[in-house]
Amino acid sequence: MQLTQSLQTIFISLIGLLLVIYGIDKITNAIKLKKPDNVFFGRISEGKLVETRDDQGRLIQHYYSLQVVYPDGNKQVSSGFKSTVSYEKDEKIYLYKDNDNVYINEKENISALSGLFLCFAGVALALTIILNQYAGELAASYALAFIFLFLGLSLFFNWYNDHKLNLKEYKGEISDVLLYQNESNNRGGKGLFKTNTYYPLIKAEIEGKEKTFLSKYGSSASSVFKTGKTSSFFYDKETNRIIERISTKGTLIASIVFFAIFALGLISSFIGG
Repeated sequence: MQLTQSLQTIFISLIGLLLVIYGIDKITNAIKLKKPDNVFFGRISEGKLVETRDDQGRLIQHYYSLQVVYPDGNKQVSSGFKSTVSYEKDEKIYLYKDNDNVYINEKENISALSGLFLCFAGVALALTIILNQYAGELAASYALAFIFLFLGLSLFFNWYNDHKLNLKEYKGEISDVLLYQNESNNRGGKGLFKTNTYYPLIKAEIEGKEKTFLSKYGSSASSVFKTGKTSSFFYDKETNRIIERISTKGTLIASIVFFAIFALGLISSFIGG
C-alpha cells in the first residue's frame, strides 16, 4: 500500500513538473517573439523550387531555396533560407532572430499567459500532495479545484490568442503527397525499420496570388490525403503567413468545462469543510 502511494506521488509530481516545463517553454518563446528587435520582415530577392522523386515517381523532397534580404542593424544583408511555402520575388517574408541566428517565422501563435497558467497548474498539482500529507484532505481538495481553474485559463488564453488575430480562412487543393521515410535500427540491431509519414502538398489562391505549401501535419496512413481533395487553412495578411491550425470552439468549450469543475469543486470543498 505504501509502495503504491509512493508511486502515485512520483507520477503526480512528474506530471506537475512536465506542466511547469512546458509552460516555461511557452512563456520563453512568446517573450522572444514579442520583442521588436527579434521579429522583422525580409524581402525575397530570389527563389527556386527543389523537388525530388523516387524511382516509383513518389514525391520525397519539396522545398523552396530562398535568398532573402533583411535588415541587420544599420545595414541590409542577404542570406539563404529553406521554406516549405512558395514566395514570389520581392514578396515580404516574416523572420525572427534567436541567439544571433535568423529563421523564417513559421511558429504558431503562442500565448505567454497560457504558459503561465500551465505553470500554476503544475505547481498546484504538486501542492495537492504536500497539502494532503501535512494539512489534510480539505486543503488538498482546494488545491485540486484550482488546478482545473488554471487549466481552464490556459486553454482560454490559447483560444483568445488565436482568435484576436485578423485571420482569413481559405481552402486549397491537395496537388500531391510527399512521402517521408524514417529509418531506425530494429531491436537487436538487425536490419533497418522504416516508418512512412505522408504530408499533403497544398495549392491555393491567396490575395490573387497562387501559393503552394507543404503541410506541417502528416499521417502514417497514405489513404488520409488524396490529390484533388480540399484542405482548409488560415492566412495572416499582416505577417504574410499561412497558419494551418488554430484553437477551435472545442478549446473554448473545454475551458468552460474546467471552470465549471473548479466552481463545483470549490463549493463541495466549502460545504464539506
